[in-house]
Amino acid sequence: MAEQEHPLIEQIKLAFADVPYPSDGYIGGENLNRLSGHTWQSVPLDLLLWLSDEMMFFSVDGFRYFLPAFLLATLTSPNDADTIPNGLLLALSYEKGNNNSRFRFFSLVSDFTDNEARAVRAWLDYYVVWNLGDTWKRIPMLIERYETAISFWTYYKT
Repeated sequence: MAEQEHPLIEQIKLAFADVPYPSDGYIGGENLNRLSGHTWQSVPLDLLLWLSDEMMFFSVDGFRYFLPAFLLATLTSPNDADTIPNGLLLALSYEKGNNNSRFRFFSLVSDFTDNEARAVRAWLDYYVVWNLGDTWKRIPMLIERYETAISFWTYYKT
C-alpha cells in the first residue's frame, strides 16, 4: 500500500511530529541504544524488526519518541512487519493482575497527548482488527492484551 493511500499514516505522523528526541540521549536498554543517531522517521525496518520484542525496555522519552516508527512500519510495510504488531500490542497494554507491568506501562505512556493517544487507538482499531484477522484470537494472552489496550486508549486523557 502506498504511503499516501492510508489516512492513518498521516494521523500518526501529525500526532507525533513535535515529540522531542530524548533530551538526555538515553533511549533505553543496551539493544535499544542502536537507535541512537536515528530519528523516528529514519529507522530502517530491519532494525525495527530486531527491536520489536524490546519495546518495554525503552526509556519513557525513548518510547514516546520511537513509537511512531513501529506503528508506521506496520502500515507502510505490512507484508514485512512480521513481529512488530505483536510487539506493539504488548507494549501498548499491560498484563492484568501484574502491578509491575501496569506501573511500567503507565510510566511509559503518562506523557502522551490526546492526539498521540487517538493515533494509537486508531492503529489498534485498524491494524489489529483488520490486518491480523482472526489469527491473533487463538492466542489468549493477545486477546487479553488487546482488550486491555482498547480499554486504556479509548479513555486516555491528558
